[in-house]
Amino acid sequence: MLTLVGAAFVAGLVLTGSALSFARRFGVMAIPNARSAHSVPVASIGGLGFVIPTLAWLAWSAAVGGDRLALVLAGGAAVLALVGLLDDLFELSAGLRLPIHLVVAAVTVAVAVDGNPLVLAICALGLAWFVNLYNFMDGIDGIAGSQAAIFCLGALHFGTGGSFDAAFWVLLASTAGFLCLNWAPARVIMGDTGSGFLGFVIGAVAVHLWQADALPLLTSLILLAAFWFDATYTLAVRIVTRQRVAQAHGNHLYQKLARRWGHGRTTALLWGYALVWLAPLAALHGRLELGVLWLAVACAPVLAACVVFRAGLPDDTAHA
Repeated sequence: MLTLVGAAFVAGLVLTGSALSFARRFGVMAIPNARSAHSVPVASIGGLGFVIPTLAWLAWSAAVGGDRLALVLAGGAAVLALVGLLDDLFELSAGLRLPIHLVVAAVTVAVAVDGNPLVLAICALGLAWFVNLYNFMDGIDGIAGSQAAIFCLGALHFGTGGSFDAAFWVLLASTAGFLCLNWAPARVIMGDTGSGFLGFVIGAVAVHLWQADALPLLTSLILLAAFWFDATYTLAVRIVTRQRVAQAHGNHLYQKLARRWGHGRTTALLWGYALVWLAPLAALHGRLELGVLWLAVACAPVLAACVVFRAGLPDDTAHA
């Protein structure tokens, strides 16, 4: 396993560096906009650093082990990575991307989940939402890669083992390689190429682990609380206050914190929150089976911060 982890880390670092060179040479840059936390263009498509190693491992697992779910994950992840890459290069419309997300999520859930049509529909919509919210939450240096690493570490520690342990190690190590060039101040960002891929893979595997009784879904939600709660709360506020939901903005909690404290400190805060608060709660959930209670406690600090910093509202409104 150590050899696999080392190879994945080196591959992630080298491929991210190659993506950085390619992006700079051919002008594949993320241009600052209303959602961007950067004041100057930054090289994009760095997500290829972890996309390629993880896809290669999933495809190999499907070919050698005959794992149908690994095949579906590899196919769905490849589709979303390609859509993200095209979006980074040519700026695809949401009207084109969203139906693809829904179809890929529906096909994946049909394979991964045993349940009635209502359960399947809820899981498919939840997975599609997670793909998109991961993109919304990828707005400052290091944060999206860090959330992926936190989930991988948590799944490996709290899970009961399974066929995707090696995939977690590959994703974790290659993401670590990517973070070497993405930590603040970032030289390259993952772009939609990486964010949609991470959202899909993490969400789909979380659902699979739940179905396989390897890791309760509520434990996964605890480990991912910073991302899904911030994104969902912010969207709800924007809907209630009748803002243009489709309009790009920079009013998520993490974006407001980054403007106050900087990218590095905000991402470090995510790590501290995960290690000091979420990890013990994930452990408690596994032992005491009070999942909803521990999930509520896990989200409490994010809720409090969202209220204090008025996530979802423009800064001029927040300081009025």
